[in-house]
Amino acid sequence: MKISLAVGFVLIAVLNTFAVPANAQNKVVIATTESSYVSSSRTSKSTAGRRVAAKAGRYAEDDTTHDDPVVREAAIKALKNYRSAALVSVDPRNGRILTIVNQKLAFESYQPCSTFKPAVALAALEEGLIEKDKTRLKLGRRWYLDLTRSLTISNNLYFEKLGSLLGLERLHDYAERFGFGELSSWGLPDEPRGAIPTKAPPASRGGVGKIASFGEGIEQTPLQLASFMSAVANGGTVYWPRLVASVEPQDPLSDEQPVKYPTARIRDRLGVSQHTLEIVRDAM
Repeated sequence: MKISLAVGFVLIAVLNTFAVPANAQNKVVIATTESSYVSSSRTSKSTAGRRVAAKAGRYAEDDTTHDDPVVREAAIKALKNYRSAALVSVDPRNGRILTIVNQKLAFESYQPCSTFKPAVALAALEEGLIEKDKTRLKLGRRWYLDLTRSLTISNNLYFEKLGSLLGLERLHDYAERFGFGELSSWGLPDEPRGAIPTKAPPASRGGVGKIASFGEGIEQTPLQLASFMSAVANGGTVYWPRLVASVEPQDPLSDEQPVKYPTARIRDRLGVSQHTLEIVRDAM
């Protein structure tokens, strides 16, 4: 049976310097998906479901009732080399959560580290502090970088400088606008709110530049990051992430109709221009 899986725009934050938990040395993977298609001629959802069940292992406690089995199988494969990891996959077209692997970790908050950089880039572009590749910041005696290159290689010095140019107040305002420090899910239990710092670290520890380059003092859940990056991918619409599309009646022979939930419930919009979003997407 031939199937298609929407996977196009994928952000995976896996590096040790990415997504380090605030209270433990775990690794977190966050993936968001957009509508381009990868086809498989050999795998059906039922086959994938059997494979996932066989490979559940350390994730056996996860509730997979509403997961897409094909996405979950791919997610588990992506995490196979990590002893302590979680993965959230969201369809940015409607906010549907396709899978959450290792739910215990996925509902905790973490310091986002370099995954906060796209938010900083959006803020700096909207404030007119930089213009895509036209603005190169001096990072050393003969060392200059533009935004595209800096996002591509995740350059800390560049984003430290952007953070200093933005200042704490503007950085905080944009982080709040983008949904950090707020619950991102719709009807999901146990999700912490996260936090945005109202005071910068001392200058000896990098000041506001440390927040911009490394997410210092920010607490963020994988769902918040997936929700934000989905909005970057889809053109700025922030959906409430949801697990359930419908609930079928327990008795299959009854005349009771399934309870259907809205396919896409909009929570907010990022409030930045399409041009700004395009610049950041291209750099990623």
